[in-house]
Amino acid sequence: MNLKEIADLGQGLGALASAVVALIVVPATAVIGIKQAKAVIAAGQDTATATAKAGQENAEAVYKAAVDGMHLQSRGVHQQWLKENRAQTWVLFLQAIDDMAKFPHESPEESEEHLDALARAYSVLEIGAPLGDHPVVEAAKAVMKAADDLDAERGWAAVYRSATDLMREHTPSEEQLEVAEYELEAHQAAEDHEAQMEGREPGRVLSRPLAVHEATQGLDRLRRGGDTVDTTLKDKVQRHLDDCTFLDDEERRVLLEDATERPRRSRTQPGRARATLRFKRRAFVEAAKNELNGQ
Repeated sequence: MNLKEIADLGQGLGALASAVVALIVVPATAVIGIKQAKAVIAAGQDTATATAKAGQENAEAVYKAAVDGMHLQSRGVHQQWLKENRAQTWVLFLQAIDDMAKFPHESPEESEEHLDALARAYSVLEIGAPLGDHPVVEAAKAVMKAADDLDAERGWAAVYRSATDLMREHTPSEEQLEVAEYELEAHQAAEDHEAQMEGREPGRVLSRPLAVHEATQGLDRLRRGGDTVDTTLKDKVQRHLDDCTFLDDEERRVLLEDATERPRRSRTQPGRARATLRFKRRAFVEAAKNELNGQ
């Protein structure tokens, strides 16, 4: 092989090597380019996802803030409405208290009417009151208890006045009492004789003037008694009161209670009950003020 052939062979080998290198380098470059493109796309997608997520979170935060603001505003309006409504209810309750305590002496019918009105006002107050053992509600309950006591004392006093007026009206004079004693002896003797003839126990002849006299005397003795009530005397007075047919059962009961209760019931009891109601009213007003002023 001469020099020229050797030179041509070297050139051919060089071209072949260059072609082989080209075949290797070009695909590698393409692969690298594709990977880089994918990385850019992925990065873009991640950026877009992150941006969208941030935007959604921001939108949700704005929406939540708006809803919370609406709730706060709505709650504030509702609380103001409740406050005004309760204030009006409490004013009506106070007016009912004042009507109940206005007059020191009322008929049972008038007192009962005012107590019913107060009870209706209390029911409205209770429905609109805060939950739980609220100071305003507790003060209102104390008012109702005092009102019930006042109504009971007024009722008792009215029955007592009626009973004592009737007893005074039927109290016999000395002359009437002497005639009644004579008539009773004669009538009782006739009853005893008739019972003996018929073979039965004689009945007890009633004499209203004597019954009134004996009941009045017995009640006075019971009132003057000590701390211990004479039960024998009490039973005797009860029988005499039963003979006072112009009295009803309630009037008889009240007269006997007045003479036998220890300590004695005061004649000023309705006035004291009325004063207690007014004191409970002041406590209610104080509790209502504290509530309205947020204390």
